[in-house]
Amino acid sequence: DGNSIDAVYRKSGAAHTQSMNPIQVPVADTYYKLGFIFDPEAPADKRITWYADNEEQTTYVTEAVVEAASVFPTDQMLKFVTGVKTADGTVSALTIDWWAYAQLIP
Repeated sequence: DGNSIDAVYRKSGAAHTQSMNPIQVPVADTYYKLGFIFDPEAPADKRITWYADNEEQTTYVTEAVVEAASVFPTDQMLKFVTGVKTADGTVSALTIDWWAYAQLIP
């Protein structure tokens, strides 16, 4: 909608799945730490946990959504993708100070 930071994922060949809207409401000239953990060994009601500024959010993606819908890329390499969309079509900018990811294999 142009005025929120949403949590979205997509498996190759599938539609985008918006699982949290918003994860953060942006404020100009403010940096945020955003992230998620996908843990296939986590409790079924918390398969994917979202974080904003190191705070665990109360919206989770459950095992039923991850597995039954076949839309989360459990068998694919994850990639970082970002974009900016404005509600009124004005030019907008996004600055990323740093980003990181890790895949832990038991």
